[in-house]
Amino acid sequence: PRSTQGVSSAASDVYKRQAQRAAAAALDRARSVFKRAGYTASGIDFSRLFPRGITLDADEFRSAVRRVLKVAPSALSDADVRRVFRAAASEDAVALDALLAFVEA
Repeated sequence: PRSTQGVSSAASDVYKRQAQRAAAAALDRARSVFKRAGYTASGIDFSRLFPRGITLDADEFRSAVRRVLKVAPSALSDADVRRVFRAAASEDAVALDALLAFVEA
């Protein structure tokens, strides 16, 4: 017979894998939304979001996603916007190059 701790550990591992898959799926969805939002006739252009050399903190990033790229919460939740920020940010700010690297990953 299995020990209670072994069953609990196995359930915990399953939960962790499900959470990791859900986070990965959310980031894939976000990449797709960002590609569509940033697409112009000449390709993906996030320069309207922010010029090169400028970085945005988490609140500025969320605001830019909503107002500049016009991505509605129904298309990408605030939680998913935060996931994108964490995936692309360094030192609590995201730069254009990091966002492009995230989208193209």
